[in-house]
Amino acid sequence: MTAPDFVVRRGQASDLLACTTIWLSTDDLPSPAPVNPYFLYSHELETGTLVVAESDDGLIGFGASLPRPGRWFLGDLFIDPHGQSTGVGRRLLEALVDIDQPGPARATMASGDPRAVSLYTRFGMTPRCPVFYLTARSADRFPAPGPAGLAVTEVDGQRFSHLTSALGHRIDPMDVAYLAAHLDVTWLLMTDRGGEPV
Repeated sequence: MTAPDFVVRRGQASDLLACTTIWLSTDDLPSPAPVNPYFLYSHELETGTLVVAESDDGLIGFGASLPRPGRWFLGDLFIDPHGQSTGVGRRLLEALVDIDQPGPARATMASGDPRAVSLYTRFGMTPRCPVFYLTARSADRFPAPGPAGLAVTEVDGQRFSHLTSALGHRIDPMDVAYLAAHLDVTWLLMTDRGGEPV
C-alpha cells in the first residue's frame, strides 16, 4: 500500500469523536469494550499526549501516550484500516517519542496484530505477558470469596494507588484522581486467606 499524504499534529478535543470512529473501524477490539473509548481519549488528551495523522479526507490515525514519573505508557495507536501498513503508525509513534522524550521504561498493552507488536518492539516495548479483560455485571460488584479463598473489598483511591505501587504495578495518583472525578469508580482489593493483597 502507498501511504496517503498526511500530516501529524497534536490532537485536540474536537478530534476525539474521529479517534473513536477510527478505533471502531479496526478489528483489534475487546468485546465488550471495557471502557468508553471517548472517555479514554479525553483522559489521554488531558493528562498525556495525543497526536493525530490527518489527510485531506480527515483523520486516518491517532496515537496517545501517558508519560508519568519514571515510566512511559503507550495508551493507544490505531490506524484506519485503509491506511494500515503504510507507515502512518510509525510516524505517530515517532511523534509521541519526540514530544515526550521517554526514558527506557516504556510499556503498552497487548495487540493481536503482529505488525503492531513488531513496531512496539522497535520502540523499546518488548512483549512480556498476556493481558486479560475482566468484565462483570453491576450486580456482581462484590463477589463472594471463591474456592481459592479470595476476598474482595472496597478501598479508597489513595489506598488503591498505594497498594498498586507496593505490588509493583503502580497506578499514578494523577490517573486515580482523574478517574474518580469523571467516573463512578469503585476501587477493589482482592486478598488471599491471610489478608495479603493479590
